[in-house]
Amino acid sequence: AGKKYHNDLEIAEKKVKDQMESKLGKDWETNMVGIPPCDDPVTNGVAIGHIMWLHNLMAAFGMYDFCSKRYDNLENIGWDHNKSYEENYKKNITSGNMGRSYCTKTDYDKALREHGNPEVIKAKIAEAHDWLCAANVPKDPKAKGWERAYDLRVWENFPGYEPTIPQVVLQNITFGLLGSSGGPTKAGTKYSERLRQILTQ
Repeated sequence: AGKKYHNDLEIAEKKVKDQMESKLGKDWETNMVGIPPCDDPVTNGVAIGHIMWLHNLMAAFGMYDFCSKRYDNLENIGWDHNKSYEENYKKNITSGNMGRSYCTKTDYDKALREHGNPEVIKAKIAEAHDWLCAANVPKDPKAKGWERAYDLRVWENFPGYEPTIPQVVLQNITFGLLGSSGGPTKAGTKYSERLRQILTQ
């Protein structure tokens, strides 16, 4: 079983890489080399590598739902251009959200001075911003060939459902009977049947 799983994984990885190469070109992996992290002041806090990753997922797989939500996190990062990089970074950048969205005030020639093909990166992150920014939400992503990312979980509470904090708390204090849950289970069904019997006696 382990060998079969390993073979299946290799096949899946090959399909993903083949798709990336067919849509992005043979140099798509090397294009990710030489991009500075957002904690380098030269980036002005822009998550260039992260935006490139989102661009690649969009261009190769059309994962609009997945990518737009992650880009939204970058757009929500505050940045005051009247303050220093250090002040902005300390106030706005956290370990949970490293970097901010594309910004026209950033000197990308300087930021990408060690990259082999900076013009390609500059064009792609600008394109990713155009695709994913909140100001350009498409009326029909599917018309552009952009589909919602396929969810590999065996049960999704409700498609697109986002649990709230009160629901999660309710789930925990009721041992999963109420609030957010991962879907029905045999044990939960049996317990519900027992409760009905008690309540209807």
